[in-house]
Amino acid sequence: MKRQFRADAPNRLWFCDITQHRANDGWVHCAAVIDAFSRRIVGWSISDRITAEIVADALEMARWRRRPEPGTVVHAGRGAQYTSWLFGHRLRQAGLLGSMGRVASSVDNALIESF
Repeated sequence: MKRQFRADAPNRLWFCDITQHRANDGWVHCAAVIDAFSRRIVGWSISDRITAEIVADALEMARWRRRPEPGTVVHAGRGAQYTSWLFGHRLRQAGLLGSMGRVASSVDNALIESF
């Protein structure tokens, strides 16, 4: 199946990922949600731990700021935070469609990886 990761309007396709940055006293983790059409970060959350809550909070911010229609595709990698019950529950509550990257594929999530 060929994936078509192109959006023809805002809030139709979002990508999610977590990045980490060294701080003076450890690591800071940032979960972000980017809109594929505008290429803007529409939601984010920062924490000193990588948890399901950090990705759920970034999704909630994106939902609050953008108010996407049900059916918006939210694409993420296969990390434990994105496969968690909490993240899946938040997607279902909002009527958003979850999408997972393929195993060992670096291009599925390239838009957010370059962020």
